[in-house]
Amino acid sequence: MSFSPLDGLPKGTRCGRNDAAVVLHLIAQRGCSVDQVERLLFRESGQLELSRLSSDMRELEASTQAGALLAPD
Repeated sequence: MSFSPLDGLPKGTRCGRNDAAVVLHLIAQRGCSVDQVERLLFRESGQLELSRLSSDMRELEASTQAGALLAPD
């Protein structure tokens, strides 16, 4: 079991497994705060970010937008 629910495959809004250096990059190079990084990794990633449409698989499967077709794959 992992330390957090972020590990593994991307979920609806969670990023899934990431290189730990991504967090350092977001803070040092992009100037993100710890709160911003947390929000990004837990609530603004996964299928939502991949599709740029929704985290709901039913909505993605019904859509013809390119991102919606890519996200489930």
